[in-house]
Amino acid sequence: MGYKNVYWAGALGAGGGTQTLMSGGVLATLDIDFVNDRAWNNGPTTIASLLSCTRATPVAAYYTKADGTLTSFAANTLRYGTNGLLVEESRVNALLQSQTFNNASWAPANLTITANAATAPDGTLTADLVYPTTSGTTRRLQQGPTGSAVTTTWTIYAKYSGIRYIYAFKHDGSAVAVWFDIQNGAVGTVESGYTASITALANGWYRCTHVGPGAVSNFSGYIGLSSADNSESVTANGTDGVYLWGAQHELGAFATSYIPTTTVAVTRAADVVTAGVSWLTDGTGTLYSQHLVSGRNTSADGSYRFSLTGGSGAIDTYCLGGASNTRGHVFNGANNGYMDTGSLTVGTAAKEALAFAAGDQAYAPNGGGAPATATITPATTGATSLRFGYGDTSTPGYLNGYIRRFAYWPSRLSNAALQVLTT
Repeated sequence: MGYKNVYWAGALGAGGGTQTLMSGGVLATLDIDFVNDRAWNNGPTTIASLLSCTRATPVAAYYTKADGTLTSFAANTLRYGTNGLLVEESRVNALLQSQTFNNASWAPANLTITANAATAPDGTLTADLVYPTTSGTTRRLQQGPTGSAVTTTWTIYAKYSGIRYIYAFKHDGSAVAVWFDIQNGAVGTVESGYTASITALANGWYRCTHVGPGAVSNFSGYIGLSSADNSESVTANGTDGVYLWGAQHELGAFATSYIPTTTVAVTRAADVVTAGVSWLTDGTGTLYSQHLVSGRNTSADGSYRFSLTGGSGAIDTYCLGGASNTRGHVFNGANNGYMDTGSLTVGTAAKEALAFAAGDQAYAPNGGGAPATATITPATTGATSLRFGYGDTSTPGYLNGYIRRFAYWPSRLSNAALQVLTT
């Protein structure tokens, strides 16, 4: 009654060996492995033949690969690769000329800017070198004010080129909020009311992020250079500086993928990723998920992985969703069966499974713990689509993260099989 990989002939992919999942002696009807770019639908197939994506946006949408490099995807295309399938809500980058720091949209103070001096995280020669003209304080770039009095997130890609620290101001521009050590990849001093993180990428690049409260009516984008933590002082020698690329200011309490801008603020549309349900046995089955835990929604109804939608007027007939807690959800048009158990650790790869039949549902959490159960009797779903990374149109819960794998069995697998699947 286990879980194993089954190899089949005519395998897809460069590795030549493709696999699907079997559990309890039952082969998965559908198995989509985004990380390895392979799929099974009662036989080997392609991901593009199973899923569609709507993201009507005027700019390319970015994706961070497992090797720490960025790549871009055109409008209305799935964003997937070595980290999985990326599904995000819509966001706006309010900063102009996001990677052109010698443009008049940015006001430099005692700085020299050399355009297109280095290879950026996306492999293009578009990163600028910024260095101080003289020693002293107030060596920074400024743009703004912009935005509004809500929680905002500021990000910049930076790389060490002789000067160790960059800093960002509070969202009202009154004082420095956070310092980043871009030589060693560490967050420095952080002022009260702000949070900060630094993410290592390829080739010495870091993405620096800080989140601040919406206590002001406007936000100013400051990027400063410093020789030490908790200081605005810098020593200049005419060559040492930092490489900068991809500045972003967005309304929200966490950073999303980079949105390039030129002369105007740019909106990246939400990813609407769906699949048909010809493989679905109505009213019974097992859903299985692997995903990277984002922790980017705080309500238990947020951060959906999958939901079967469109049946009997229900939005989420069967779904996997949750944020700080794991969650399985069954809906019969009048009653909800919520099954919560355990917790997920942000940044880790999680596995979950939801098995359902009339009056008999079970949800297995990451780590192979004992499944939680429910006993409601849902009507046949009549589901018309499977939605990835989103659920519940009344309080939308976008995953804002990466789905690594999805599988479906046409039967209600046993609780023991669910535990093995999620171990």
